[in-house]
Amino acid sequence: MIGVRRAVVAVWLAVSLTALGCATGAPPGNLTGQSTAVLEQWCVDLVNLERTDRGLSALVRAADVQTVARAHSQDMALRNYFSHDTPEGVTAAERAQNAGISYTWYGENIAWVSDWAGRSEQQVAREIVDGWMNSEGHRRNILSPEYQEHGLGVAQSSNGIYVTQNFIAR
Repeated sequence: MIGVRRAVVAVWLAVSLTALGCATGAPPGNLTGQSTAVLEQWCVDLVNLERTDRGLSALVRAADVQTVARAHSQDMALRNYFSHDTPEGVTAAERAQNAGISYTWYGENIAWVSDWAGRSEQQVAREIVDGWMNSEGHRRNILSPEYQEHGLGVAQSSNGIYVTQNFIAR
């Protein structure tokens, strides 16, 4: 049976990011395509720093996994929900399988930031990764030695910024 590690309590992360000052009730900052790419890269770099600081290898980007991660972030932004499962109940593992991705282990971290006005992409990425590292399930995904590849995608709507990072062991 294929093992699937799923991050726990996505709501905890949203609450934690709110406590960190990410949810202010103000309109979100405006992400441009360039800023989206910059935010993605900062998140990737900070996650890999967490890994390499602990003697683990850096995760390698997998284009197929990144496509799935970006699509999930875009879906959450478009349909205004925040969950590992779609409103129809499609899980992270099922999204990978539907994209033709074979794996031994597959995990997912998600984040939602309602406002980033006044903060750089680096600051927002630091808040996201700190939130993940302060959550047992999210931290386990980041520091799992089984995972060697990943994909990370960012999308924005009027409700904020949605981030999905998928981890894979093939």
